[in-house]
Amino acid sequence: MCKYTTYKLRNIWYNPCMYNYDLTSLIYRPGRHKERFESPFGQQLWAFLIEPQTLHTLVITSRLRHPAVEGIDEDLRLRFEKELAPLDQTDKDNYKRMIGHMIRQIMDNLGYELDSQHLKTRSPNNKLFSSGSRYRRRGALYSGSDHDES
Repeated sequence: MCKYTTYKLRNIWYNPCMYNYDLTSLIYRPGRHKERFESPFGQQLWAFLIEPQTLHTLVITSRLRHPAVEGIDEDLRLRFEKELAPLDQTDKDNYKRMIGHMIRQIMDNLGYELDSQHLKTRSPNNKLFSSGSRYRRRGALYSGSDHDES
């Protein structure tokens, strides 16, 4: 049984349970973020990012042509408040870069490609990320399109 609620966003009804987002077997390739990823906090971040509800939020935010991280900013801040609080700004920025790197690999596995980078987030509640990358479905006709060729 689905534990998520159906909701309406821009005249479109969404239910996370109607999509089969399961990336539990996806292996993150950390590259230069290896040390941060191997930390307990890095592991918790990855586990959060591949949760079905988070995946659904990333997809919906992208389909609305917003930076993907914009949709999960508040959840990240609330869920990891204790872990983020003691970090200095440099460490916080490095973790944010790693989160962006993780999201890029996740979106690629969900059939999305990078559309645009360094876009300002639009919500005044976004206090962790001031900008992020936007993704479009692979095969979209033009940049920023919600339409695909099929």
